[in-house]
Amino acid sequence: MSIGTLGEKGVHAYLKKRFEEHTDSHEIKIGGFVADIVGEQGIIEIQTAAFERLNKKLKAFLAATNVTVVYPVVAGTTIYNIETKRKYASPKHKTKFNFLNEAYKIREFLQNDRLSFILVLMSVIEERSGKGKSAVKLNRFPNEILEEIVLDDWHIFTEGLSEVFTQSDFAAHTGLYGRDAWGALQTLLSIGIVTEIDKKGRTKQYRVC
Repeated sequence: MSIGTLGEKGVHAYLKKRFEEHTDSHEIKIGGFVADIVGEQGIIEIQTAAFERLNKKLKAFLAATNVTVVYPVVAGTTIYNIETKRKYASPKHKTKFNFLNEAYKIREFLQNDRLSFILVLMSVIEERSGKGKSAVKLNRFPNEILEEIVLDDWHIFTEGLSEVFTQSDFAAHTGLYGRDAWGALQTLLSIGIVTEIDKKGRTKQYRVC
């Protein structure tokens, strides 16, 4: 599904239209906060990063209705310099596992029956102006939607992982390292998808539940 250049650019703007084309349902005030979309099924909130900013919103929104958080996963980026007309692929990319590290920041809400998640994997075009290190990012907009995951079973994050594993095994499985891998693992621990078991020497071991 090729999207191409949009009249209203921006990943956030595109996703608002994708999930609700009627703009009169956009930017609705609920409980002292502005929700991206409000409809018959509840609230849809699009969060590209920095999930810690959602905590106060979720407390207010979940008290009122169902909430779906949409998380865009940028699986590939094409850099386009509007001055030089040069295009090239960025080495940076994310996978569905990056969501786990963000979800750790709102872990107190993860088992709330009113909260659900949709992950939208996409490639994007990033427009820049200038040369070299002085180039300025102007905007990012979707180029292609690769997959849309309705997160109804968190075991999708442990598929292919050994039943008993270490944090190093988990890092290799997810492609996350350091604090990102730790946060992702803590998310799965907090919702009972994995559990900590006895150590093997000095190394902690975990089991998929």
